[in-house]
Amino acid sequence: MLPEHALPQLILGRTQATLKRLKHTIWRDKVSLNVTATAPQTEHMSLAEAKKLPREAVLDGTSWGRLFDQRFCHVELPSPADGGTWFFWHDQGEATLYVDGEAYFGLNVAHRHCRLPKGAKEVWLQSSCVQSAIWHDEAKGMLQGSLFKGAWLAKRNDVIWNAYHDLSCLFDLAMDMRSRENPKIPRALEGAGLLPIVDSFSPAYRLILRIMNEAIDAYELDGPQAMRDRLARGYESLKQENPLSECILTGHAHVDLVWIWPERIGELKAVNVFATANRLLEEYDDYRFAYSQPASYEAVAQREPGLYEAIRDKIQTGAWQATGAMYVESDTIFACGEALARSFVIGQQEFKNISGQESRLTWLPDVFGYSACLPQIMKQTGVDYFFTTKMTWNAINRFPYSTFIWRGNDGSEILSHVTQDSGYVNHMKIEQIKATMNANQQADLYPEYLLPMGYGDGGGGPTDEMIERSRRLGNLPGMPSMRWDQPEAFFERLDQIAAKAPVYQGECYLEYHRGTYTTHGNLKAAFRGLERALQAGEAAAAATGQKVENTHAWKRLIFSQFHDYIPGSSVWDVYVEGIPELEALAQNALADASTSLSKDGEACLFNPHAVPVTHWTEDGKAIELAPLRGTPVSKATPVENPGTVTLAEHSVDNGLVSFRLNQDGWIEQLDWEGVSVPLSAPLGSLYLYPDRAANFESWDIDRHVLSLGQICNAPAEIETISEGSHRAGYKVTRKVGKQSSASVTFLLKAGSPLVHIDVELDWQEEESLLKLHFPTRYAAPNARFGIPYGSVLRPQQAGSMTAEAMWEVPFNRYLAVFDDSEREGLFVISEAKYGASVRDGQVGVSLVRSPKVTGYDLGHGHAWPAHLTRLENITPCSDIGAHSIKLAIGRHEIGLPRHRQPAMLADTLFTPALPYQGSAVPALLESIEGGDTLIPSWAKPAEGSGWILRLHEVAGQRGKARISFSKPVKLALTRLDEAQSKPLDSDTLAFQPYEVISLHISA
Repeated sequence: MLPEHALPQLILGRTQATLKRLKHTIWRDKVSLNVTATAPQTEHMSLAEAKKLPREAVLDGTSWGRLFDQRFCHVELPSPADGGTWFFWHDQGEATLYVDGEAYFGLNVAHRHCRLPKGAKEVWLQSSCVQSAIWHDEAKGMLQGSLFKGAWLAKRNDVIWNAYHDLSCLFDLAMDMRSRENPKIPRALEGAGLLPIVDSFSPAYRLILRIMNEAIDAYELDGPQAMRDRLARGYESLKQENPLSECILTGHAHVDLVWIWPERIGELKAVNVFATANRLLEEYDDYRFAYSQPASYEAVAQREPGLYEAIRDKIQTGAWQATGAMYVESDTIFACGEALARSFVIGQQEFKNISGQESRLTWLPDVFGYSACLPQIMKQTGVDYFFTTKMTWNAINRFPYSTFIWRGNDGSEILSHVTQDSGYVNHMKIEQIKATMNANQQADLYPEYLLPMGYGDGGGGPTDEMIERSRRLGNLPGMPSMRWDQPEAFFERLDQIAAKAPVYQGECYLEYHRGTYTTHGNLKAAFRGLERALQAGEAAAAATGQKVENTHAWKRLIFSQFHDYIPGSSVWDVYVEGIPELEALAQNALADASTSLSKDGEACLFNPHAVPVTHWTEDGKAIELAPLRGTPVSKATPVENPGTVTLAEHSVDNGLVSFRLNQDGWIEQLDWEGVSVPLSAPLGSLYLYPDRAANFESWDIDRHVLSLGQICNAPAEIETISEGSHRAGYKVTRKVGKQSSASVTFLLKAGSPLVHIDVELDWQEEESLLKLHFPTRYAAPNARFGIPYGSVLRPQQAGSMTAEAMWEVPFNRYLAVFDDSEREGLFVISEAKYGASVRDGQVGVSLVRSPKVTGYDLGHGHAWPAHLTRLENITPCSDIGAHSIKLAIGRHEIGLPRHRQPAMLADTLFTPALPYQGSAVPALLESIEGGDTLIPSWAKPAEGSGWILRLHEVAGQRGKARISFSKPVKLALTRLDEAQSKPLDSDTLAFQPYEVISLHISA
């Protein structure tokens, strides 16, 4: 009756309505299923064990379980699956579907259905009461447990399924173009009322509207296949032959090993993800998937060996890539250098076990900052490439590059790629694809960019809908070409422009999540305790020529390096389980080390360090312990003239250091070795800050917090501490805040140039931060901060935006402020504190903070509903309770002898000599002379014969050091992984700034 209209503003509304109708008709012949289930329980079991348990019928619309409970469900199919039968499961938690006893598919709010294999007669499901895909629209939070809505079978109309995706992709592209080409138009479609006219728009937009309109005409006249035919011609006309960008997609799941769930749930998530990825690889031959973290592969191999072998088969075909280099996606800030390196060494060993080859790529999409020593560690463990997405989270300064050469503090270079304006959780949305494309800072050098695709954060990875969209969106107007590929293949191609890539030198400091340096302080203390125990144990094994079997302890320590574990950003379950484990492993490691040294004999002490240390016996005598040697206490060399400590009115002096307290109990005057420290205020004072972050409470210390500190000036009780003539000082006790108290002890030891500071804290302040202040006038432009290997200089003067963004920074066990020459200053050493604010010579070491624990906070409460936890005696805020904190301060001067370098003292002060009953253990080495900034950090048995001495330069100096041994030895330089070795003809080591040296010593 009427001719074709010329009102294109009507087409989007019509298309949206058609998509709804299509989606509604994709699935047909729905058959509801009867489900039976075992009773929920906390202890995990296998499917074989579950089959022996009684089951009861499950009603649709009922909730089950408490947080992290498990149950097994059984479904008998009304007839065998015919190959076109699809299974649907609608539970709020997540489940793994089993067919013929094997893990077959992972089901959750983002993955509701899967095709059943032909002939299947029954299925089992392992169900977990845990919220998955927490950023998904359906992740609304559990009220009374996991809400089960039902299970059913259906047939899929593949023509309509494909027609829906054909039309949906064009509609989404049109909506994106509409908002970009006329930003004044609302992003959502209008309802009733005046529709915006299609006036100033591109020809491509107009053509897409016409194609969709004509396709819908065909659908309404002749059905969905006619629609597909018209859309196919439309796609052909829209395709761009040579787009300037190419999006390389890789299937990605980013399983948080722990976070809003404990480790056992993280293992089940790995099973869930692996099963889903394996099935999608069977369904789509162009799809590719990659996964890091050997810890997950181990969990899958243990829980579901059949699935693990299926994944290994996929790896051999190239459809699945095992890559990442590290055992877990480790934090790179907290671990000592050896512990961080072991994540790579053990990780590479496990990747070789999994796939037959080591990984060339470090994959760290979600770590809260990247240490400047990381490129060197990568180079020494066989890694060539680095990838992350996290730097796009910077809040103040945009990270400058997408593709670049990351040059470490020693000069090691790694080809790196950072996604910009997108993260590691991507859903094949046009805005995500375009944002990353347009933010690719090196698109003029190379057209490809890498985009991980799938529901991350435990959400199960990609869906079939995402893969369908990937087949359609490439080469459309304004879109890149798109294809699936593996990360390492992407980097191998990227390598061709490495010579032209810009260079970024130094650390990649994340301008976010600064609170993680401090949150859950007792966890960090337990973590550091296990590091020290392993250090002592491996040194003892090296000295006695024994092999030490500590792989389990190392893997557990490295597991705790996972980026939501050691930062303190997980739920209580992780730490209720984890802290006692770390403490027990440390006790066992020390006991094993003592046992390895012991035999019939007398009381002895073993020095695990490669420098001499002074030890004070219980009867007040100072003895010197030679490096890496076991010494009978009765035969130890006494220290000549160890000196004494004298007390006067509020003053203490040992001939090297003196200080005086004021009436409030703070240090008002400090002198060491003839130098008066320029204080800008009394030193050692406590400051309390209200600490409420805008977004991520466990993660963040916001800038405003550090402007609100108040000195803790409650009346102090000052007590004299005196232990003979060799230890003396003052203990200052006062109330802190409304309900807390702190005892701060300032102590001198005879012969020591340090002020030792112990803090015994009863902390009861919620949503607060406590700092210990060291206000000096050492205000050089930069301050120095320890990192796992070496150190880094950061700005401490206000002005630049880089400096302004560093209001709270990490330090790995020591930091120093100084005058410009770095010849006079003050350093702070910490046993297990890692965060500080440093500005204009004023240092504020963060002792403890008590944000809402993850799950109690507003952002994650829906995923960890506190009313469903089985835990008892936990608090909504972290760190409430007792804390014992040890620090020391000393005179900083870059030319200090080795044993007085802060990096060395960070080991020797807090890793004491190991007592044992037995006899002397001969020294591994006699001495290290010269090159005082080259610090020996670890001794361990070599993988073959002999032993390894690890050293690292800590102050950016070149030099030479001579290492003397008590008997003739063969020397060779090797890597952290001991994979390569070069004989050393001399006992003199030449070293470069920040170099990590592994010296192999053999008979």
